[in-house]
Amino acid sequence: MTHVGPVLHATIQQSEELRRLHAFITEHELPIPLRDDFVEQCTVVEQHLGGDEFTALSRRIKRYNALSGWIAAPVLIAAVLLYVLGKFTDLLPVDDVLTVFLHPVVIAVLAVILVSVVGISVWMRAANRRLLGPVYARLLERLAARVGVHRP
Repeated sequence: MTHVGPVLHATIQQSEELRRLHAFITEHELPIPLRDDFVEQCTVVEQHLGGDEFTALSRRIKRYNALSGWIAAPVLIAAVLLYVLGKFTDLLPVDDVLTVFLHPVVIAVLAVILVSVVGISVWMRAANRRLLGPVYARLLERLAARVGVHRP
């Protein structure tokens, strides 16, 4: 379960970084279009500077985020199916439903799905830290070097 505090903090931090990036671009009259999204703005800055470290990692994070949703979908479907079948116990004996869902193969498949989603989640968290930490810092350093000033 995600805690609201860290997510809110990250959102506020990205908003502040976006504001600072916009101010730097405007102050130095750089020919970089301004965007309302932090990742999109960094991608545009990186396109201007050349390179693809930030862009490649942010794309990979988006792909893994979508993948985790697709992988988790069968678990959601199974949960909904169990709920619906629970409402109609008079039509289907509960023992038959439990037999299907407690079958070792079904349990193994759901366990693999769960481990996969957790693994992807851990990787995405680390990748986001890397993206917003050292990768973003290198992007700022390259931008500042291009203009010939200290980091924004």
